[in-house]
Amino acid sequence: MKKIFVVVLAMMGLMTSCNQAVEKSVTGIVCDATMNGVTVVTVDNDTVFVSTLDAKDAGCTGNSFALNDTLTVDYKVMDGINVAESWQVKPVVAELIIGAWTKPISGMDGEDGFLLAADGKAASINSATLVYKTWKREGDKLIMDIESIGNGQTIASTDTMNVLKLDKDSLILDNGGMIMRYHRVRE
Repeated sequence: MKKIFVVVLAMMGLMTSCNQAVEKSVTGIVCDATMNGVTVVTVDNDTVFVSTLDAKDAGCTGNSFALNDTLTVDYKVMDGINVAESWQVKPVVAELIIGAWTKPISGMDGEDGFLLAADGKAASINSATLVYKTWKREGDKLIMDIESIGNGQTIASTDTMNVLKLDKDSLILDNGGMIMRYHRVRE
């Protein structure tokens, strides 16, 4: 009888240890989101899916996140499934996009682009006729105030572009169907 009791206790201990959830956290850029989960790509280029069915929003920017936002998700691994407990939209995306970005000039030698500063100011790189003034991110949109200078006149406008890809080395924008591929300028 004593042996059976010890065996039952050992089995209960094994079952309990197998069902214990391992707490983890991941930070990455949202590359896919559904009503049941979110997929993020980390800086190490790992792709992680986390179920959000029972998660509570701990974010400081409201109840939602968008593609290309940087998200930190606290989750537990339960029976091999990543189950979110909370998430927070981080301003890391803004930090990731800060810097100098250039692309080849079509049909010419050289590159042009822009510099995005942390304070929201922007500047042109190798372009005298298109002057970038300010920038901001709204979800998966990059919004830039610009001035077009030419023929003795200056025309101010705002460009709203979809961010298709953003990582430490590349920025791909869709400006009304025109795809622009930038790379980060390293010093």
